[in-house]
Amino acid sequence: MSKRKNRAVKYDGKMDKECIALCDAINTFAGIRTILSCCGHGRQPFLIWFIARSLAALLPLLGCLRGYDGWRCEVETDDSVSIARFIIEGPVGRQAYRDANDMAKRMKRRVSFR
Repeated sequence: MSKRKNRAVKYDGKMDKECIALCDAINTFAGIRTILSCCGHGRQPFLIWFIARSLAALLPLLGCLRGYDGWRCEVETDDSVSIARFIIEGPVGRQAYRDANDMAKRMKRRVSFR
């Protein structure tokens, strides 16, 4: 598996600050790239959409979600079945924000051990 340099992603300034740490951490996984996120604003679930170059690239990321209540990963595609997108969904509100920050730290530690 090739190593990937941890490059900072440039955000457009409209990104929810509660999502930045987790998106940054997810983007450190080789073959994974976030494409959209929403913290839910205390009313809806915390969501991050991403693409994975392969299912093998997905497995280390999924391992980091284990142990967090109310978090899951699903796959979606459009009618053309052109590309599969994955969605990480978390709970609503403050617990999601705490979990997201904790997960980001866990992911960064895991990536640094490779």
